[in-house]
Amino acid sequence: MRPRPFPVLALVAEGVAGALDAIHANARRTGLALAVVGASVCAVLVTGAASRGIAARVARDAAADGARGFTVYPRPAIHGGRSLGSADARALAALPQIAGAAAHRMVVLPVSAGDRVPAAATIDAYDGAGPALYDADLLRGRSFTAADASRAAPVVVISDALAARLAPTDGALGAEIEIAHRPFHVIGVYHAPAPGLHAVMPLETAERVLGVAPAWTDVFVRARRGVPLAEAMRAATAALRRTRGLTDTERADFLVAGADGLRARTRAVPVLSGIATAGLAAIGLTIGGIALLGLMMRSVDERTREIGLRKVLGATRAAIVVQILIESTTLAALGGAAGLAAGRAIAMLLADGMPIPASVSAAAALTAIAVTILGGAVLGAPPALRAAKLDILHALRDQ
Repeated sequence: MRPRPFPVLALVAEGVAGALDAIHANARRTGLALAVVGASVCAVLVTGAASRGIAARVARDAAADGARGFTVYPRPAIHGGRSLGSADARALAALPQIAGAAAHRMVVLPVSAGDRVPAAATIDAYDGAGPALYDADLLRGRSFTAADASRAAPVVVISDALAARLAPTDGALGAEIEIAHRPFHVIGVYHAPAPGLHAVMPLETAERVLGVAPAWTDVFVRARRGVPLAEAMRAATAALRRTRGLTDTERADFLVAGADGLRARTRAVPVLSGIATAGLAAIGLTIGGIALLGLMMRSVDERTREIGLRKVLGATRAAIVVQILIESTTLAALGGAAGLAAGRAIAMLLADGMPIPASVSAAAALTAIAVTILGGAVLGAPPALRAAKLDILHALRDQ
């Protein structure tokens, strides 16, 4: 007697159809379960993206500060912080211990040229004092001037990596590109030691042309040669406290950090972010798993008669198990896909609204989907085995 074939493709189709039918028949209950799964995936992805963005920003600032530089950051508004700006930079630049200071804002925006696919680039925007301070190995063209900054000229200096992405034939200098769908003229190309795509423009242009909010503007400061960095940082702190009317007992509404402090934070951020992400993933996956398990158990209970009829028509236990597992993994995959889309969107909003290059990497996205699908299969096993063990007579009599 020839063994009966195992219709894998048919079972896959039935499992996917069963998941779609569950959404249609019980939209509220199924939608709630998928929302819980999606929210869990989204929370984990956003936490990871923000953590990587913070670590990248801290490491980048530590490298940029060098031996004689430091950065003044505004405290978040929820902690009583006030924004910084060019006026604060000019006040610091007037100190005898300081060689120069420039207001700076970092944002991640889409950059495109012609019919090329837009690429996310890290935009560093400085006020008119910036070109004399930031370390840029200019390869071709020029940097922006104080006149460019004062009139908010739509000009930009792009990194060699971004130039190769936009114009591989070495024609980026003088080209017209779009940043956040606004036209810009490329006036220079420089070598950026940091990985990724980068560009530099006037701060006034970023605010007036691109609409970048000044709330997260920091101040990059360079100590005068021969002055110890600690002395320059103390002088800058005292000057800002005076200009902001802070008494000796009041908490400063800004943070001053040099390269050594930033490097220490660089080592701490990945550890803390890893702990936070792992904890959030455990909580989120537990909650999402409970929701999905409850949904599948309820689905099996409501389809007892259908399962009994399938057994009468010759369906094996293995076939029923496979069908329920595919239905469970399909629902998990749909929830994971929704969470992935939401996570990427929120990460883009974070990168646009905050000075951190937050993004969901391809590896993180694939890992999240794979874990979600695996979790759907594992959590679908108990209801699948329960369905497979149903007695035919009991199942037909039940409903």
